[in-house]
Amino acid sequence: MHYIDYAELEANFEQYIERAYSGEEVVITRDGKPLVKLVALQPVLQRIGALKGQYTFDASASNAMDKEIEDLFYAGNPLTEGSTAAGLTPTKSGDGEKGS
Repeated sequence: MHYIDYAELEANFEQYIERAYSGEEVVITRDGKPLVKLVALQPVLQRIGALKGQYTFDASASNAMDKEIEDLFYAGNPLTEGSTAAGLTPTKSGDGEKGS
């Protein structure tokens, strides 16, 4: 990791961009305090690209799970008779009306 002052970055910007692109981490400082780290995106993008095709999304499984959760939610009233909300059951419209 290479530390440089902000003024040095301004004077030799292209050189530090190339160093970062080649894999070196460049930390820009002001008054001796670190401000930002300059790193290349290319290695990050390559790692992401390496994962391509390894993960898939199964919409049918997601929909089945959504249906199961909905069925559990609307299956009945889990509240006890002594509860202040007893007698209320969730409605699909979400209006909070008393259940039948």
